Amino acid sequence: MFAKVLSTLVVLVGVLSSPVGAAEGHYLSEFGLAFLTIFLLAWLIVVAQVGQRFKDRDKAAYWNTIGFFTFGIGSVVGYYSEKRAALQAAGVAPPRPALLDRLKRFLTPKKEKGEAVTEDYPVRFYHADGREAEGGDEVEGSVLRLARKIVAEAVALRATDIHIEPRGSDVQTRYRIDGILHSVGTFPTDVGLNLVSSIKVLCDMDIAEKRRSQDGAFSAEYESRRVDIRVASAPSTYGEKLVLRLLDKSRGLKKLESLGLTTNVMAELRRIVHLPYGMLIVSGPTGSGKTTTLYACLGELDAKSLNIITIENPIEYRMDGINQTAINEKAGITFASVLRASLRQDPNVIMIGEIRDTETAQVSLQAAMTGHFVFTTVHANDAVATIVRLLDLGAEPFLVASSLSAVLAQRLVRRLCTKCRRRVDPPPPEFVSAIGWAKEKIQYFEAVGCNECFGTGYKGRAGIYELLVITPEIRDMIQAGDIQMTEMRKVAIRNGMIPLNMDGMYKVAFGLTSVDEVNRVSVG
Repeated sequence: MFAKVLSTLVVLVGVLSSPVGAAEGHYLSEFGLAFLTIFLLAWLIVVAQVGQRFKDRDKAAYWNTIGFFTFGIGSVVGYYSEKRAALQAAGVAPPRPALLDRLKRFLTPKKEKGEAVTEDYPVRFYHADGREAEGGDEVEGSVLRLARKIVAEAVALRATDIHIEPRGSDVQTRYRIDGILHSVGTFPTDVGLNLVSSIKVLCDMDIAEKRRSQDGAFSAEYESRRVDIRVASAPSTYGEKLVLRLLDKSRGLKKLESLGLTTNVMAELRRIVHLPYGMLIVSGPTGSGKTTTLYACLGELDAKSLNIITIENPIEYRMDGINQTAINEKAGITFASVLRASLRQDPNVIMIGEIRDTETAQVSLQAAMTGHFVFTTVHANDAVATIVRLLDLGAEPFLVASSLSAVLAQRLVRRLCTKCRRRVDPPPPEFVSAIGWAKEKIQYFEAVGCNECFGTGYKGRAGIYELLVITPEIRDMIQAGDIQMTEMRKVAIRNGMIPLNMDGMYKVAFGLTSVDEVNRVSVG
């Protein structure tokens, strides 16, 4: 009886011995191989003992056979589906973004000869004029289904951009999530080219023109969410590349207090926003959240008692009570021309999407000096460099000194994933020394990585800022014309400006992001 019970346990152990997991792929390290080898030897000894205890040799052979095949099957299953999480905890395997792996398989067509997948997705496409897009023949309909699949996944993953890039042998698709590009799948070349043409038709682009860049737009509706999509094409070595910028209307407009500004900076910014005249410039590289900040500033104003006009390219979010105008350079409707016309509309506040040429800079500064408050953006590395950029565009130093009220430079850093971030206690001595806080007040975390954050250790983004207020001392330096950036920066810091990198380090100390992430987007 004891032998039968023991042999049954051997069978169960054989089944349970395989480390079956839910993660995809397989990973068998040296540690795992050694473990299985030792377990196999121990199992053979147990089976031999069971066989010796059986009086009935036929039953012994029967149980031994079952035990052998059970262990073998369990080992094979364990090899192909071993939990990476367990090995990761032991420091053997790196984190694996299982969701992105599923996306790769999800987005890669399985059919032969370039046929697209046939599954449909609850996404509706609309042309720029509001017409709903419908697939014509079978090929066009199949490609549209593929486009719906891509947009649905991108929206679900909070992507801001979709890149469709021909590479010769295939066409690659990448999503920009939290500012970082992730490769999510490839298509056969003919499928990718048909996909590019289909999207160009949606945007009313010229599909026959492939040698020059084109811009267009369409919109999508997915799970009651309206997403505006801006499309830019560009020629490349292996064909046309497309970049789709997703503007998810369901996210809504952010309020000033939700941007991550420190208490002092937010109070000073609110004071500046309510000035009767002047200019606030928000600066930073493309994709650093400048327009979001401008909309948050406009949200501080009373649209019922003020005439607020915006000039944008394109209009990203609709705001009640505000007059919004989209420029169209092909039709001769430029920032400068619309700005001149807007000055005859009795405005109190004017928001200009971007200063990119001398004429727009001159007219904007004159508007700020003649009783209007102007919000705008400039591409520059930091607050002091923004002033230099204005002068490089041909703006007169006395106009800049008289009109400019403040410059807010900003970047976006990725937030640490709250599911997997790891506390470091005590924090590194060099960080404690640099920030100057008592180490007991510092919450220092480092990125780890899990399925929730695709193995990156980060999820979502927050802003870091530096606010340069134009004080009389700074104004005199600007009017002199010969700006020494290092000297002006020292004066600004002496007058209370917190540099971008230091604002980022404060957010590290609050447990919001990491030192590596702050150093990635700013210069110390």
